[in-house]
Amino acid sequence: MQKEKHLYPYLFILLATVLIGMSGGIAKFMDLYPPFVIWARCLFGLITLYIIHFFTTKTWPTLPLKNKNIVLTGFLMCAHWVLFFYSIQISTVAIAIVAVFTYPLQTIFLESFLGKKALDRSYFVSSIFVVVGVYLLSPNFSLANQQTWGLLLGLLSALTLSLRNIFSRTLMEQYSANTVHISQVLVSGILLLPFAFSETPKNIAENIIPLASLGIFTTAIGHLLLMKSLQYFTAGEVGLLNGAQPVAAIIIAYFLVGEIPTPAIISGAIIILAAVLFAVYTISKTK
Repeated sequence: MQKEKHLYPYLFILLATVLIGMSGGIAKFMDLYPPFVIWARCLFGLITLYIIHFFTTKTWPTLPLKNKNIVLTGFLMCAHWVLFFYSIQISTVAIAIVAVFTYPLQTIFLESFLGKKALDRSYFVSSIFVVVGVYLLSPNFSLANQQTWGLLLGLLSALTLSLRNIFSRTLMEQYSANTVHISQVLVSGILLLPFAFSETPKNIAENIIPLASLGIFTTAIGHLLLMKSLQYFTAGEVGLLNGAQPVAAIIIAYFLVGEIPTPAIISGAIIILAAVLFAVYTISKTK
């Protein structure tokens, strides 16, 4: 029984990996204004999260919205989602997801810097391979190239995600994962409220199923499971254990929108995953 309890955090991350990996394919499937898509996913996500919270606690959540760090992490989550969706729309799901997936190593470096801790030299090796992998994602690195812009937006999205996870882990010393996540989704929805009426009713009706799926499965359940895993691991370790997400996203994108990754993108993904798995191995030896 004790061993099963130790497996729960890994199961949280595994399920979160699959559910969050769906977001890329769903985003590419819709031709909607990204800020509206994020606002809609926040709306569906909030409804789902409130229902989950009520049925698990028999109470409605009390949100600490006066806490500045809660608002900050909500802003970072919002920025991560919007940048990620723009990255997908102007490039490909593969480029966006693998660029965003540099966030585990970004997180490790940021945690080391912010916590003033020594950084394991093996992470430097991993980071070099990540840079090589990301470079392979852009066939012609020029600011005039649309895919390069998508890559840069994906890297910036990864940075905001890293910061959000680091600050979220600190917040969960005071609040539950449910409370933190619901607060972040609510802040994101409020920030994007001006875009709530930026799409026509016809476009919304045509995309209601993918919008609801994005809000329920990815925003609510997927990210909630990821947040819960932060109770057991550091933000950097959560990112590294989330190593299969690029592969899951690329496979899901193939089945949803028929997007076939190029050999260069596959090579970049393999190199990044190898670097991430090497870092996971290094961390597991210290546990």
